[in-house]
Amino acid sequence: MNHQERRLQRVVWTYTGFTIIGIAVGFGFAVLLGFGDTARSVSVGACAVLGVGAAVAYLLRSAD
Repeated sequence: MNHQERRLQRVVWTYTGFTIIGIAVGFGFAVLLGFGDTARSVSVGACAVLGVGAAVAYLLRSAD
């Protein structure tokens, strides 16, 4: 596996991981606060977007 393939794999796994963590945090936050279905969906979506933003920031900071 060459350098470019490793870098692409790292990017994909970083986005996937941060998005899954964001979804889990959003869902947990919504359940703990007793949100309804619509508010729960908004919370999960917002935290997933924040997770993607965190992945972008992480990748930009650790760029080689």
